[in-house]
Amino acid sequence: MTNGEYRRTGIVKDSRSIFLYNEGLLNPNSTLFLARKEQDILGTISVIGRHENNIPCATLFREELDALLGEQRKVVELGTLSVKYQSDSDNLVFMLYLKIMIYTIFVEKVDDIFIPG
Repeated sequence: MTNGEYRRTGIVKDSRSIFLYNEGLLNPNSTLFLARKEQDILGTISVIGRHENNIPCATLFREELDALLGEQRKVVELGTLSVKYQSDSDNLVFMLYLKIMIYTIFVEKVDDIFIPG
């Protein structure tokens, strides 16, 4: 899944504002993770849970999502991946994904994860 497809379907807006947010994080079933070094935020990644029976990728993958939900599987979407480049932040993307996988599998007991590309 590309950011362009999310823009074309209206999941992500083209306009930029001073305050950026992810609507998927406004529901109580979502969690935002921060990678910090002292007071600096170096990166973010989020687990977007189903709210009102939807996650953002449902607009594009309704058939696939319905098939998983029909089998009573717990499904989430990863989002809000953002990393500040610094010379000492090598492997930060890998570490964020590793931590989020451990969290979703062992804490949230998730069966399936949609990862937009």
